[in-house]
Amino acid sequence: MVDLERFAISGLFGPLLPGTPYPVVNDMFGELELDWPTNKRAPLFVKYGDIEFMFRFHRLTTAACNLVEGRPVDAGRLPVQGFWPEPRRTRAAVADLLAQNGVTWELDVRASSMTPEESSQVWVTENHVHLAFFQGTLQSFLADYGPILP
Repeated sequence: MVDLERFAISGLFGPLLPGTPYPVVNDMFGELELDWPTNKRAPLFVKYGDIEFMFRFHRLTTAACNLVEGRPVDAGRLPVQGFWPEPRRTRAAVADLLAQNGVTWELDVRASSMTPEESSQVWVTENHVHLAFFQGTLQSFLADYGPILP
């Protein structure tokens, strides 16, 4: 079982480490629900419901989770928990979660829109987790593991 709140805190998606080879993920989580075959240099995108992974040179470079209003995360065959019920998705609740675990974060001003019409903010933790909020509610988050060289 992968705890999505632990993922948001640490940036690690359960047992997966940055650079994990694509076949290991496939063996661990089963056949893919969706992938886009690409050439060797282009990224490979793998999706399990609301969970997405990106691979470069067949190594894990990004893990992401999309949160949908009104329901817990659908991860296909992957067993996940966390960020449910919905009140756990508010900016204040996420701030408390990070503070309780000693994780700092800061607003990414360039990726955020502070206009009343949009009211979207992206925060980045010290563990390189990008948390996207819309009108104060967490919509998605991803861990960026940086470039992987061939």
